[in-house]
Amino acid sequence: MDITPYMPIIVEATKFFFNEVGKVIDLARKYAKPSAVIDGKAMNENQTRTLSKEELLNLEQNPNSIQALLNIHYVKNNAQMIKSVMEQLEIHIKNLNHLETVQSQFGLLVPLHIKNEIENESTQIVEKSQKLQNLLSASYGKDIENI
Repeated sequence: MDITPYMPIIVEATKFFFNEVGKVIDLARKYAKPSAVIDGKAMNENQTRTLSKEELLNLEQNPNSIQALLNIHYVKNNAQMIKSVMEQLEIHIKNLNHLETVQSQFGLLVPLHIKNEIENESTQIVEKSQKLQNLLSASYGKDIENI
C-alpha cells in the first residue's frame, strides 16, 4: 500500500505540533479550564519510544525512513482527521491571539465575555493539541514528545 499522498499531511501536522502549538500551549494551559489540562510530562514518564522534534528533522531528510515508521492503515484512515484537527488548532490559535490583543486594550477593565472567550479558546487549544498528539502518536507508533 502506498501512503506517499498522506505523508505530507502527517509531516506537516507533526511540524505544526512541535512549532506552532509549542509556542502557544503554555499560555493556553494558563487560561484553560483546569479540567482540560493534563500534565503531559507525567503521562510519558515511562515511555522510551518517543519521537522528538530533532528526530523528526533527521527523519525528514529521508522520506523512506518516515514511511517505514508510519502505521500505513492508521494513516490512511485518519489523515483527513489529522489535517482537520490541525486546521481547527490554527483557527483557535488565531482567535486566542486576537482576544489577547483585545484584552490588552481594555487593561484592567476586561469585559467578562472576553475573559470567557479566552478561556474557551484556550481550553480548545489544550484539548485539540492533546488530540493531535494522540493521532500523531498512533500514526508513528511512537509517543510524540511533549511540548
